[in-house]
Amino acid sequence: MAYAARQRTRTIFWIGFAFLCCTPAILLCQTPEAGSIFGHVFDSSTGETISGANISLSQLDAPRTRARTSALPTAVSEVDGSFHITSVPAGRYRVFARKVGFAVTLSLPSVTDVIVTVKAGEPTNDVRIMLVPLGTISGTVVDENGLPLPGVEIHALLLDPVFVPARLSSNGD
Repeated sequence: MAYAARQRTRTIFWIGFAFLCCTPAILLCQTPEAGSIFGHVFDSSTGETISGANISLSQLDAPRTRARTSALPTAVSEVDGSFHITSVPAGRYRVFARKVGFAVTLSLPSVTDVIVTVKAGEPTNDVRIMLVPLGTISGTVVDENGLPLPGVEIHALLLDPVFVPARLSSNGD
């Protein structure tokens, strides 16, 4: 019985010794490689804060792969429109918000997105994201006599202000 107790004591001693020896090395190897992003989401037409918006990041200095956004932290804006994203690796990011009822712009960079630089161990504060509310198109399609045309199919086209189509002359200008 005494032998088993001594073996148990030795095992516990060596486990404790290994833990005490390794803990400082592990702590010294850890460096603050991540920062955080604090901000608010606003309605661009009213200036009111928006709750429940999904906040995402896209790393700008990473290769163009699916990994640019898949492993990055996200957030949802609170009742007061605020959001806080933690554990963001240092680097340059496009911060964007999406919510049903607000436009998603296809151009990069977008007026609704913000570019930030996150530094290791430091917060990035006062990020303001403006979302553009969707609009409604209404009216009546009429014929040349002013009478309503039932069953007419209507399509709305989004014209991107960043992309303006141009026509080339015969000499390529």
